[in-house]
Amino acid sequence: MVEIKEWDRGETVRIQNTYTDSDGTLYDPDTIELKIYDPKGSLSATKTFAAGEIVKSSTGIYYYDYTIADDATTGWWISKWTAVIGTQTDRESDQFYVRDPEKKLYCTVEEVWNRAGVDCNVATREEIIPLIRDSMDEIDSMMGKSFQYGIDVVEWFDTSQPDENIKRTSVFLRYTPILLVASVEEYDINNNLVETHTDYWIDSNTGYLRLTSGEFGQQRHRIKVTYTYGYETVPRKISALCAVLSAMRLLIHQIGGTYDDVTSWSAAGLCFAGETEILTVDGYRSFESLVDSGVNIINKDGIVSNGRVWCTGEKDIVKLALNNGKEIKCTPNHLFMIDEGHGVQAVDLLGRKLKLYNSNEDIRVVSIIPYGSELVYDFTEPLTHWGVIDNGIIVHNSIAVGEPYTNMSRNIEFLTKERDKLLANIGRLRQSIFIV
Repeated sequence: MVEIKEWDRGETVRIQNTYTDSDGTLYDPDTIELKIYDPKGSLSATKTFAAGEIVKSSTGIYYYDYTIADDATTGWWISKWTAVIGTQTDRESDQFYVRDPEKKLYCTVEEVWNRAGVDCNVATREEIIPLIRDSMDEIDSMMGKSFQYGIDVVEWFDTSQPDENIKRTSVFLRYTPILLVASVEEYDINNNLVETHTDYWIDSNTGYLRLTSGEFGQQRHRIKVTYTYGYETVPRKISALCAVLSAMRLLIHQIGGTYDDVTSWSAAGLCFAGETEILTVDGYRSFESLVDSGVNIINKDGIVSNGRVWCTGEKDIVKLALNNGKEIKCTPNHLFMIDEGHGVQAVDLLGRKLKLYNSNEDIRVVSIIPYGSELVYDFTEPLTHWGVIDNGIIVHNSIAVGEPYTNMSRNIEFLTKERDKLLANIGRLRQSIFIV
């Protein structure tokens, strides 16, 4: 599941805190207070356990369900917990983000499903939307501007000049393209409205606003421009790019690695030496003893899965030496799950802590050396695509047998090419994309 850290106005966010001592044992403080601050630093709410507002779900675990007001300020909100334990005070803080309700998506969830070749059974609408927002941020960063549409903004300009004889007649609005200028007003130093300008010219693409008659009169007046910027609709090339990037994020998330991992894997090269043992319902068995047979594999979640093992021929391998004295021989690009929970290729495992099946032991790779070539073996695990080899190490199954993993990696490769084409096309049409 994709963790949603952003919330809309009117939604309820659960703010939770856990109290443990230095040994990891849960305990209950004497008193607990929660303060919630808006993005401007103003105190929005104060809640206490004594008043029955903060709920204790179990020993050491407390929460408060905060409903975001319909007029809440958008941005990062801060929650601060203060607990008293005897003579000591424990303070902790966290944050959550309230979204701008006017910030529309660059593409639809349906477009992402279509690009990724999946449906709501693979990823729900609630899981897709955060991926779209991440892609929108990436696009805005690449292009140096936002492609939101219909956003109202008020901008102030100080018209003071070093020479009082120089009068200002123009300003540059910060946000473009300009859809509509609602008003151009001038205020004095006491914030009193002294003039409303109606005779002006505006370049919608650059934001250059110039008075066609008159000037911004007295010194030290301030200009207030109220306008709407953005696009009538999101440019179609930007929408397509957002759908592609979001689909790539979804598929990479499903695989469990990173973009660089996926695009560098060989679809037929993830293999182990024959003496390597895999966990089955009959215990650990060597790959070579199970070749060309159906196998009841125990996957990373302890569930029995119907897989199979076969020999993929002779390939170059490396030998991984572990800090417990054990060794593993495999192809350089085989994926191992590291402690953070995603896959890393064998050649990149030096010093990394490996994820283990039913164990928190600190097992790390201390050396990686080429080991020539020999017959190697692959396996499939159709439920999670992760199995367990000797020492309880979690490894990925083959992506060479037409399973969903293969389809996903091929789809990512296709989407990568489509992304590059879109970026090249957008680059050539940078001046015209805003009206496409």
